[in-house]
Amino acid sequence: CCNKECDVLSAEKCPRGLRKMENTWYEFIFVIELVFNIIFTLEVFIKILSWWSFRKYITHNYPSNLMDIVIVTVSDAMFLVEFFMSGLFNASILRLVRMARAVRAFKTASSMRRLKLIIDKASIAMNTCIYVFCILIVWHIAMALLGMQIFRCPTTDANTCERVNENATCPEYCSTLAGSPPTCFFDEIQIYDHCPWDEKRNFNTFINSVMLLFFVTTGDSSWTDTMHRGMRTSSSPLAGLIFFLFFYMVSVYCICNLFICVILSAFEMEEGIKESIQMQAYRSVMLSKLLKNLKKIENAAGNEPVDDTKE
Repeated sequence: CCNKECDVLSAEKCPRGLRKMENTWYEFIFVIELVFNIIFTLEVFIKILSWWSFRKYITHNYPSNLMDIVIVTVSDAMFLVEFFMSGLFNASILRLVRMARAVRAFKTASSMRRLKLIIDKASIAMNTCIYVFCILIVWHIAMALLGMQIFRCPTTDANTCERVNENATCPEYCSTLAGSPPTCFFDEIQIYDHCPWDEKRNFNTFINSVMLLFFVTTGDSSWTDTMHRGMRTSSSPLAGLIFFLFFYMVSVYCICNLFICVILSAFEMEEGIKESIQMQAYRSVMLSKLLKNLKKIENAAGNEPVDDTKE
């Protein structure tokens, strides 16, 4: 369906069968965006007036205030363009540009100590995750090249194993006729003589090989079907079985778990910080014990009886 009435059906206009949102919701979202844009604009204007200088406002909290000015200015300009020159630009592009206002939410990280600490730790972990991601890419490339050497075969389309008409017999390479209506199938012997890959999922090209292995890494529910196809490619099913099991275990249980290890190690305290915390806790405990002992000594000295004979 291409509209809410579902009276327009087109694979070209809406190939995924998505329904368009009603115009009422578009208008509601536009009004909400306009309200927030006015609030943000007034906020920046009042802050500039409080400083009585645009330059002081920018330098006071640089670059945060500069980011506010740029985002608000761009958002206001996009609203004016949409009001007066909407036909010259795509509305979706304008809404995408206005989404930059969401960047202002990251300003709260500077005022929240715990949130800022989490963001800092996440950025440190992200730098290491990039190297792990490169290892994952190299692993996929190497296994894709190996898979092209093992599983490459000429693919055939879905119409290969079909009868020309109802009165015709099945082809020799898929001679089993079953079902209602009758359909041609490969028998247990013929199925291993037929290339199991289709036009999209195969190891005939490098791009298709990498994409197919990527779906296996994501744990797609059909990755076992991919393994079964690989087992049918050669005369012995061990090649496909060993290849896909080895690839899945290394990708999922080794390399992908490295991402979790890197993130956990980034959020773990360093040894120096641990020692300083332990030393502070030890000093506080010893100091409290020392104060208690001094207090006991003072109390004992105050309760000691006075000897009049000495006077």
